[in-house]
Amino acid sequence: MSFRAHFRFINEVSSDTKTTIIEVKTLQLLDNDEFYLFPPELQYSSLHPEFCGLSIVKSAIKQLTKINQYRHIRITLPTEIASLYFDTENNCMF
Repeated sequence: MSFRAHFRFINEVSSDTKTTIIEVKTLQLLDNDEFYLFPPELQYSSLHPEFCGLSIVKSAIKQLTKINQYRHIRITLPTEIASLYFDTENNCMF
């Protein structure tokens, strides 16, 4: 089963203050009013290689060039990637 979802990415300053990092902040199913905030330790895009490997996500991340710049994307998650974020009862999990 695939899911239509809305994700928010932001380009933030890293702990060394000389570089920036892309973070995945929120996830929301398009047919649901609730949104889910990723815990701070799980927001780094490097922790989501399968998801960030999708072409639409790569394109959104590539556009984030300035500090605190953000992008909202709507995407249909393939079944294999949706299973990383949702259980069999369609509950969000990290």
